[in-house]
Amino acid sequence: LYVALGLHPVFNDAHQPQHLLELEQLVIEHSPIAVGEIGLDFHTSMNLSSAQKDKQLAYFEKQFVIANTHQLPVIIHNRKAHDECIKIIKSFYDNGYRKGGIIHAFNGSIQQAEHYIALGFSLGFGGMLTYPRSSKLQALVKAIPIDNIVLETDAPDMTVMAQRGQRNSPAYLPDVARAVALYKSLDVAEIAKHTTRNAQTVFGLSSP
Repeated sequence: LYVALGLHPVFNDAHQPQHLLELEQLVIEHSPIAVGEIGLDFHTSMNLSSAQKDKQLAYFEKQFVIANTHQLPVIIHNRKAHDECIKIIKSFYDNGYRKGGIIHAFNGSIQQAEHYIALGFSLGFGGMLTYPRSSKLQALVKAIPIDNIVLETDAPDMTVMAQRGQRNSPAYLPDVARAVALYKSLDVAEIAKHTTRNAQTVFGLSSP
């Protein structure tokens, strides 16, 4: 198991400046493979004020500074804020940040996907891809190069179709691999090989 550490935007109202100091100290002490999940969540269900959005943006940038300082990739949670997210990533990229990371549970446009890829990021796909109604995700997987895709489950949330209504688990990752294989018209073993290599590259891990 490997650890990533970050202050999640969904809980941003509870975050305090001291938490940023504590996060950096934990990064120093525990050497995580990434900073995350961090990011932005502007979904309408969050019912955010402009001040709350500004706080999310500020904490996202400050955590990105921590990642940059310690030369770590980031794992980004993003809902309904891709343009803002890309703008922040690009500002760090333009100043030399090259560690990249993963856009967790990507569900943006193909144009946004291309922006993320150009900035050194891989795109994560999970259990929602296994649902036949997920036509947008299916189209994205078909269009995005396999070298820029990683598999994820987001356990215990967003379970695969075969386990609908049940607690999600990393054990269901093969279901996601089979879905990617279906929409890529590739063998499951080929998907497993490529996406494992992609994750190892993002996180700087050696092959087992």
